[in-house]
Amino acid sequence: MRRSIFCLTLLLVWGITMYATAQSPYYPLEKGQVTFFRYGDAFNQGNQQLTMKIQVQDETEQIGGNEYLVMETSYGSPGSYQLASKVYARATGGGVVSMENVEAEEQVLLEGPYTVGKTWQQVSDGQTSTLKIVAIQGTLETPAETLTQCLVVESTSERTTGRSYYQRGMGLVAITLIVEGKEQVLVYRVAAE
Repeated sequence: MRRSIFCLTLLLVWGITMYATAQSPYYPLEKGQVTFFRYGDAFNQGNQQLTMKIQVQDETEQIGGNEYLVMETSYGSPGSYQLASKVYARATGGGVVSMENVEAEEQVLLEGPYTVGKTWQQVSDGQTSTLKIVAIQGTLETPAETLTQCLVVESTSERTTGRSYYQRGMGLVAITLIVEGKEQVLVYRVAAE
């Protein structure tokens, strides 16, 4: 179960927390930006300090004639993190695409216009997920706060269903999983470590 949650977290983060070199209302990231997420009670294995850190590197990379921001995801507790993944991402004309490595094909992360019902697909490790915008003014209660006016993107695959919550000007603020029909907070954004 623990390994499955870790792998699912990596997949969700890869498929949901990417950004590109141009600004997007739901991805206002900048080079050098660091964002912290805490794990929800159902997934932190009793460690209230279990944290995911996403850092946008200062350097960009040219791949196939396109410029990508490089984002590193690490896990651990404040002051002690272990690098788990690196992702390359960029803006397109109304959306965001990413690659999990320099040889991978681009995957659509967000696709505008941002309207309820909009769907697209992603493929990672041979598994296809269908993503769908299910709300543009969604609300979610997290241990830190009540999130409002969120763009909510639901990701469904053979094995799991999850939702990502984005706020204008903030970017990703939470990821949830649907477990036995109930939405549970996997990770939620916190101010700092």
